[in-house]
Amino acid sequence: MNDLQKFLLSLSIIFPVVAGIIRYRNSDAGYRPFLLYIFISLFNELLVGLYLNDFPRNVRTVNWHLFNLVECLLLLTQFYYWGRFKKQRYLFYILVVGSIMGWAFENFIFSNIYAFNYIFLIVYSFVLVLLSINTINIIFAQHHQLLHRNGLFIICVAMIIFFIYTIFIFLFLAMDIPGNKVFLNKIFGIRVYINVFTNLLYAIGIYYLPVSGVHDAFFKRQQKKNIL
Repeated sequence: MNDLQKFLLSLSIIFPVVAGIIRYRNSDAGYRPFLLYIFISLFNELLVGLYLNDFPRNVRTVNWHLFNLVECLLLLTQFYYWGRFKKQRYLFYILVVGSIMGWAFENFIFSNIYAFNYIFLIVYSFVLVLLSINTINIIFAQHHQLLHRNGLFIICVAMIIFFIYTIFIFLFLAMDIPGNKVFLNKIFGIRVYINVFTNLLYAIGIYYLPVSGVHDAFFKRQQKKNIL
């Protein structure tokens, strides 16, 4: 697969962006961090595909590291809005501060920001998978029907698929097994299609977001404190 094909497939992020634009005004405000994440993702895909490809690899690597940090912080904030930290709010602040410190340590002390560092990515992907699984467990406990129309459930399933595959890829990369370059190229190629599938699920999930003022059961207690 050439770079143009990869770029065109990466633009599948347009589907959740369009859904987000359509649903932005009448959807529950507690989902705004996720919508912001989707909008920034499209901007970054266009930036890389149309502009940064002509720059040295160091520049693209710095952009990748910055996007990883933004992705981590926005999605942690989204889980905060979804009430995942309502009993242990201090844990949210620990994760945010720890993420910033971990990102800075890996990119400025342990290594440098121009290197292809991936430990931070693996760690925060694992945290997001755990938070997604925890959220789905609560959804199962409180919603016994129509899960295929539950936007939160669909978005969390998409996150689990995408970030588990991300962990899988970069763990193989971290192990640095001799002779595995061909295999890594294949699984990186599959990741392009995983990304498309994830974006389609995001679009469906955004379409089924609750309307403004209609909250999920475990979302109600956070309404006054955590809604933008």
